[in-house]
Amino acid sequence: MQTALATAERPLPRTVDAPPRSIGARELLDESEQLWLSDTDAALRAAPSPDSTARIRLVLEVLAAYVRLLRDHDEHADQIAVFRRWPACTVVALARLAAGAEDGVAVEEALSRIPGTGSAPGSTWFAGWGACWQQLQGQAAGGTAPYDAPGVPLLLHLSGLGAALDVVPELRLHPPTGALAIVFPGAPGRGARVEAGGGECPVAEDRWVLPRPVLAANCFDVLGNVHRVHVVDPRDPLLVFDEDGTLIPDGAPLPAGDVWMVHLGEPPDDAFDGPRHVVEEAAPPVGWSRWWLGRVSLASTKAVRSVVARGGELRGGSWRPVTSTERADFLFDAPLAGVLDRDGDVVYATAPRLHLPGGSGDIWTIEARRSGAAAPHRWTEPGGTTVTLSGRLPQPALGRFVVHAHAPGHRSVAGAFSLATAVTLQASPRIRLLETDGLTPARAVVRAPRGVHPVPSVLNLGPAETRKDVRMHIAGSDDTFDLCVELPWCAVRKRTGSHTGEWGTDAQAFTLEDLDEAGAVDVRLPRPIIDEIGVPDLLAARRPDDTGGQRIRGRRLPGGDVYRYPLGSLTDAVRLAGTTALWLLLPGRDAKVGTIRGSEPATGAAISEHRLVLRDRRPAGRLSVRVCAPLAPWLEPLIATLDEDSDVIELNSAFAGRSLLVTVADAGIELTRWPRPGRDHPAACTFRVAGATTLPTDSRSRRDMAYYLAGRAPLPAGTAELGLVWLAAARATGLLEPGLGALTAQECAARLGATPTAALQAATLGGEESIGPLIRSGLAAHGVRSVAAPAPTADLWRVAPLAALLLTSPLLPYLAGTSAWDPAELDDAEKHLLDVARAHCAPEVVALLTAPERARALDLPDGVSTPEIDEALRDVLTFGAAAPQAVLFDAVRARARGAAAALWFGCALVARITAQGDEGAAALERRIRHLWVEFAQRDPGRAAEHLVEAEFAVSGWYAHHA
Repeated sequence: MQTALATAERPLPRTVDAPPRSIGARELLDESEQLWLSDTDAALRAAPSPDSTARIRLVLEVLAAYVRLLRDHDEHADQIAVFRRWPACTVVALARLAAGAEDGVAVEEALSRIPGTGSAPGSTWFAGWGACWQQLQGQAAGGTAPYDAPGVPLLLHLSGLGAALDVVPELRLHPPTGALAIVFPGAPGRGARVEAGGGECPVAEDRWVLPRPVLAANCFDVLGNVHRVHVVDPRDPLLVFDEDGTLIPDGAPLPAGDVWMVHLGEPPDDAFDGPRHVVEEAAPPVGWSRWWLGRVSLASTKAVRSVVARGGELRGGSWRPVTSTERADFLFDAPLAGVLDRDGDVVYATAPRLHLPGGSGDIWTIEARRSGAAAPHRWTEPGGTTVTLSGRLPQPALGRFVVHAHAPGHRSVAGAFSLATAVTLQASPRIRLLETDGLTPARAVVRAPRGVHPVPSVLNLGPAETRKDVRMHIAGSDDTFDLCVELPWCAVRKRTGSHTGEWGTDAQAFTLEDLDEAGAVDVRLPRPIIDEIGVPDLLAARRPDDTGGQRIRGRRLPGGDVYRYPLGSLTDAVRLAGTTALWLLLPGRDAKVGTIRGSEPATGAAISEHRLVLRDRRPAGRLSVRVCAPLAPWLEPLIATLDEDSDVIELNSAFAGRSLLVTVADAGIELTRWPRPGRDHPAACTFRVAGATTLPTDSRSRRDMAYYLAGRAPLPAGTAELGLVWLAAARATGLLEPGLGALTAQECAARLGATPTAALQAATLGGEESIGPLIRSGLAAHGVRSVAAPAPTADLWRVAPLAALLLTSPLLPYLAGTSAWDPAELDDAEKHLLDVARAHCAPEVVALLTAPERARALDLPDGVSTPEIDEALRDVLTFGAAAPQAVLFDAVRARARGAAAALWFGCALVARITAQGDEGAAALERRIRHLWVEFAQRDPGRAAEHLVEAEFAVSGWYAHHA
């Protein structure tokens, strides 16, 4: 495929005219991917130019062509794999197309105006765009994602990512300026605008300042999400913020410390249940006339409320309690996240404060000691105070401490806590999510003050590790304090009937019997995860991107962050589809949390030394096993039969270190020699087994081909490798992943079609295996004008008869018995070649050279037809009716069992007439070739017979009419 394109654009496309150039379809995508991937933000925001607009259209056309190719090969294949192969092309091209569109209908209409893009519905384009957006964001090295680039917000909405990326705005106080503002926490650049009081709010540094008191503000983000944020109730005009400016919502207890209060007018004494202690009075928020802003201490206050004058009297709002001060209590800061002591208790980086109730006449006695110390440290404090323990505890303040406080007439208080003063933990990530093989790997760095040495100070947590120990050494002392680094992590467990399993990170195994016993998956999700993404769904499917899988909603269990996913509804689906994986759908990653075992003969395979071992082999019955090497299509498959008590297959040395494709079926099911999509029995199951990182050493040509099939090198271009290219073109669709296999087969076929004569001479495959590459590459329609090497061609009949037939085609008219083609003109080598051809072909086929009108179309086992097949058949019949060779198409017109049976023979006739130089036939052949490829994949034997029949019929007609 060649496209016309102006000279390569830069990240900011130029508008100068440039001479057009020709570029291959894949080269266009690779070049555009490299260009846009280097600065995706600039590519998304670049102003349109003639060059960039042309590139966008061509990129979309080529992507659509690859999607159509993949769909024609396998209608059940993952079409999104095409978009994932070129993520920057997908994201930039579709976003530039969607820029200015109002909705998805407008985007689909814009797509429909580009030739070929209708091969996939809009939902497939949008899903592919969403997958590529997540892929690019996962590869980004930081920075702000271009959510507001033209077209991006609409596509985020259409792809379903908008809801997952939603950020709830909050009301905040900005203490340095005293402004009340709306912010989108943790998401710079997310907000679009905020409306309050009938107008838009001014914005400064991602803060939308509220210019006047309002009941609520409407907040709009760049993704189209809208949130209504409550601001202040005029009936209860009081807002309370913590020292950092975070709003303390109504109903939440106020801290017994300093807070910021925003009140309609200065709050009187009646607004405080206890002493009124104003620490700092500040200017009110801009535009909030008659309001008061100040920092007050609630250390000795029981509650606060709003109090305003209405109708000549003071009216108070609801009391908002302060953290209880009626009894002595410890006031802790947040514990050191991700750090526990050896008993599993939390650890604090700062000592707690001790609040002592009462008055100055009450004398409290406080005793504090480090765990294991012989005697406590004792002192007294007056009541009505809050004591900071950091300077009173035995130094260094590292270890487990016990504190006891008592005073006459008051209830005593005692507490034990672990303290690691000034110790910090830096971790990435802070919360470990589930992945298919365990947990997200994490790195943690422990830092301590002078005189305290953590060993080790840097910890790496692998997928199977949930915690690691750290010993804190005190300089100049034998004292140590053992800590444990355990970052918050997600976990999974199995639940069946009345039995609940242990928490872990491995995927849980279920049987159909477990499902009948109220089987369920429990997932523990830390609260910050739920606040960020909501409750994720569970998908039951073989792959996490299977849109046809069944989704299950999680239900939160009381008293914790545990969500239960019942599996009973999956019983029928598993009986039908076999072993099914359970995927937790997390943004940017899909974690396998379970597997439901079906009734198939095995669930997987693994390599152990020189043996292949089946996993979860079904205990009863003998099995047939086929083993192939996907990256070495020249290796003959190993086919073995396993007895009832065996699950091991001995591998020969040729398979050592290679990735394997293993197919397992009951012994009564006959497996094809090579895997072909749709040809294996539905009850057979297939597994891929990874091989060594370094590919095994073969000949140089085989090594180069293996590296190409592994995606680590380009397709070998030498003539010596053409035989291997034939093998890859014929077998890649069955050996490689569905989407990759189709693309590889097409690329190899294109390589064969680039040097037709050399490719035919290098053929190494028999009729059924070679028919697919012959059609896909265009060699089936290639015209050979003369036989340059009769002797090698005669030898080729024994190895690759179809290729030999096409090379022998120029001599076949000499067997027609006409005066224009006198065999006496031939030399001995050419006569010998014709004798070999006659010996390899059925007499009734050779007879078509003398009576080509007797050509017939073969019976097919079914008469499957589609609108596309019907249309193609009409084109073939129209061509045949007007062509000089119209008599040959009688066999096509005479077919009575449906359009499909007629069309396949018509394709073969059109191809061989094309080989004779007919331009009209050549145009038609290119248009219907993909349908012929589809038939050859489904029934290669009949497709090969059609080609032989058509060759002899067309050669016979030209022998009599040329």
